[in-house]
Amino acid sequence: MPKKEATKAIAFRISADKDRRLNQLAAASSQTPGEFAREALLEKLDEGQTTAKTIERMQQRQDQLTAALAAFREDFATAIETLLVVIASPQKLTADQAKKWVNLRLRHQTFDSSVVS
Repeated sequence: MPKKEATKAIAFRISADKDRRLNQLAAASSQTPGEFAREALLEKLDEGQTTAKTIERMQQRQDQLTAALAAFREDFATAIETLLVVIASPQKLTADQAKKWVNLRLRHQTFDSSVVS
């Protein structure tokens, strides 16, 4: 059986208005004031770990958004370049050919053999 970690009692004073608030919050959560205060303290002590995890998740999301933005910029540049080439080209492009080209190269949909190269 694992050995239980030693615990220590903690006592502190609070004002009458804080005591009333503590009793209200404890009652609302079906706890004694001591249980509620203990839980609140433990949550506060764990807050640093929680904050670090939140920051890490936010950093990962920022990295994902940065990559998505870079891909968007590349696709946008390709689209603008294509528009300029088509405008300058003597060959006329149909709306269907243009849609297929965009679907393949910018929307990354499956290959269609009738797409304009």
